[in-house]
Amino acid sequence: MPVRNAVALLLVLAAALSACRRPDWANKGQQPGAANASAPPVTLITPDSRPALPAWAALYMGKAVKTALPQVASCAGNLDIVTARYEGANAGAKVIGWGWDTAAAKAVDKVVLVDAAGLVVGAGEGGLSRPDVPQHSPTVTSPNTGWAAIAGMKTGAVDAFGVINGQARCPLGHLEF
Repeated sequence: MPVRNAVALLLVLAAALSACRRPDWANKGQQPGAANASAPPVTLITPDSRPALPAWAALYMGKAVKTALPQVASCAGNLDIVTARYEGANAGAKVIGWGWDTAAAKAVDKVVLVDAAGLVVGAGEGGLSRPDVPQHSPTVTSPNTGWAAIAGMKTGAVDAFGVINGQARCPLGHLEF
C-alpha cells in the first residue's frame, strides 16, 4: 500500500506541475504583468523548411547586430515562445513576442533575432494583435504590439531586438530553446 500511495502522490504532483508555466515576467527584459494570454501552449513541429524572411531582412542577415544597427534605443517587450520548429532542408524556428518603442510611443514594426555570437540569424515583423499587453502595461497604448520572427536555427539561444528607423536596435528579450 505505501508504494501505491507514493505512485498516486507522484501522479498528482506531475499533473499539478504540468498545469504550471513559467511566469512571462521571468524572461529577461519583460515587464511584470505583461502576460501572453494568447500564446500557444504547444510548439508545432513540421517537416517543412522555414518560411522566407521579409525582403528588408537581407540587409542585416549574418552581420553583427552592433555593426548593422549601431545605435541603441529604448523599448519595452519580450520574446515569449517558440511556436514552430521547421525540420526541413532549411531548418529553423518561429518565435513570437511583443515590442513597444517607448520614445515614439508606438509598436515595433521590425524585429531581428541575434545568436550568442551577436550575429543576426533571423527577422520578422510586428503589428500582430496582443490585447493583453496594454491591459497590463498602461504606457502601451496599442493592442497591436505582437510580432513573429523566423530564426535560422531550430535550437539555441536568441535575443530579439526591435529595429528602430533602420539605424537603431532596442532589446526586446532573450530565449533559449
